[in-house]
Amino acid sequence: MKTILKSSMFENNVLVKRFEKDFKTSGFIEQKKQIDYALVKGTLIEISINGLRILIRNVKTEDYSVDVQHDFPFFKLQFEIEGSSFYEPLDKCQPKVYIPNAHYNLFYLPKVQGDTNL
Repeated sequence: MKTILKSSMFENNVLVKRFEKDFKTSGFIEQKKQIDYALVKGTLIEISINGLRILIRNVKTEDYSVDVQHDFPFFKLQFEIEGSSFYEPLDKCQPKVYIPNAHYNLFYLPKVQGDTNL
């Protein structure tokens, strides 16, 4: 399984993340990373437990866009504590996802290929 993120903030404009099938892991894995891109700075915590992936981001951002593509369906519970996010798929038949400040959304996207604006 693979995620491709394209934005000028990444080295070589692309970040590729690979995962085991169905996010399988051999146990509990926790990684903490400092993020220091031109438009995004802060901390990212990634927690993986067999079949589940949790991302906790504490970041300061300026408005930016990321072209995102997954080669797997996407089921997500997302909280926006401060700020907002908007996903717009390239395929206009797929749903858009907007999460305003101080809201959350639970959604499923069978196909992910589009732009996320934060």
